[in-house]
Amino acid sequence: MLVAKEIVSDIVKDSVAPLWQEILSIRHELNKRTDDLEQYSRRNSIRISGVEETRDENVEDVVMDVLKDVHPSINVSNIDRCHRVGKKNSGTKRQIIVKFVSYWDRNKVMRNRKLLKHTKQSVYLNEDLSHYRSKLFKKTRDLKRQKKIHATWTYDGRIHVCEQQEEATRDIEYESDLIKYN
Repeated sequence: MLVAKEIVSDIVKDSVAPLWQEILSIRHELNKRTDDLEQYSRRNSIRISGVEETRDENVEDVVMDVLKDVHPSINVSNIDRCHRVGKKNSGTKRQIIVKFVSYWDRNKVMRNRKLLKHTKQSVYLNEDLSHYRSKLFKKTRDLKRQKKIHATWTYDGRIHVCEQQEEATRDIEYESDLIKYN
C-alpha cells in the first residue's frame, strides 16, 4: 500500500510540475503586460518635486511658474490635470503630478529640464513611472551611488544603465537584470 502511495505521489508531482511552471510563466507575463499598460497610461505625465507648498495655493499657477523656465511657450491649455500627491503633512514638500494634453509638450519639458538647475535649484522634473518601475529605478540609482554602474536614467518610461563610461547602454526591465551588479 505504501508503494502505491509513493507511485501515485510521483505521478501527481510529474504532472503538476509542468502546470505549475506554466502558471508561473503566465503570471510573469501578465504582470509585465499590466505594468506596460500602466506605464503607457502615464506617458503624458511628469512629477515635479521640491516645490514648497503654501496654504491655499493654486497648483496650476505653481506648475506654470516652474514650467515657464523649461518651455516658455507653454500655457494652461497644454495641461490636462495637475495636483499634489500624497497626504498633506506640515514640513513636507509633496510632489506635483502634471498630465499634459500632448505627449510632445511633455517631451519638450523633459528635454529642457536641465534648465531648472540655473533658476530653481531644488526643483526636479521626473517621469511619472509605474510603481514597479519606480522601485526598479531606485535600485539602479542605488547601484550608481555604490559606483557599481556608471550612469542610470529613464527615457519614455524605460530604465537604462551604462556600466562604464563610453560603453553601450542596457535596458532594465526586471530585477533579475540587476543581479550581475550585486
